[in-house]
Amino acid sequence: MSKDRPYHHGELQSALLDLAVVEIERVGYGNLSLREMAAATGVSRGAPYRHFANRRRFLEALISHGLRMINDGLAQAAEPYEAPIEKVRSVFDRYLRFSEEHPQLYQLCFAADIFIDLPASDDYMRDVQNKFNIFSNYISLLVPKHDEHYLEALAISCWSLLHGFAMLSTTRRLQHILHDKKYDTLCRSFVIEKCLSLPNVMPRVRHGTMVIGAD
Repeated sequence: MSKDRPYHHGELQSALLDLAVVEIERVGYGNLSLREMAAATGVSRGAPYRHFANRRRFLEALISHGLRMINDGLAQAAEPYEAPIEKVRSVFDRYLRFSEEHPQLYQLCFAADIFIDLPASDDYMRDVQNKFNIFSNYISLLVPKHDEHYLEALAISCWSLLHGFAMLSTTRRLQHILHDKKYDTLCRSFVIEKCLSLPNVMPRVRHGTMVIGAD
């Protein structure tokens, strides 16, 4: 009978999630095995289940971990810049680069199929909402005088553009179209600049009237 490698409380959970971030890019999220990762971390097959009720809850925890990685990356990308537009441009660029660096983890973060049988946990939903709130906070730098509903629509529109391009890239839908890597970079720039231009073209409601253009 194998003896578990000693871990302090919570350390095994972190070790498994950190390992999964690497392993998911090798095998894909559909093939992640808690048993194999338990072996790689030097613990018994049953040890991970002290932290995760089942594989589904493990994937959910990995999604939350991935979302926090995205948020941390966005904060680091924004930090060096003072001008709002440069700060937001850097945030958008970092978002897309995360999807390129962690394509399988990125796909898992937005994979609806793992929630077909069971509803998402409160912790997961809180992490998703937190990610959107952080994203909206960066968007608000572009429109300091904003209506709450306008900002929400603007944030969703920007996220949709970024996410659409990210998913096309991470699922390799573009590899037979963009034969030269420089065109992939060019497309990424176009998507980012389109997002930055949205405050100038999206309608606003002012005094009950729809208004086009920025203040």
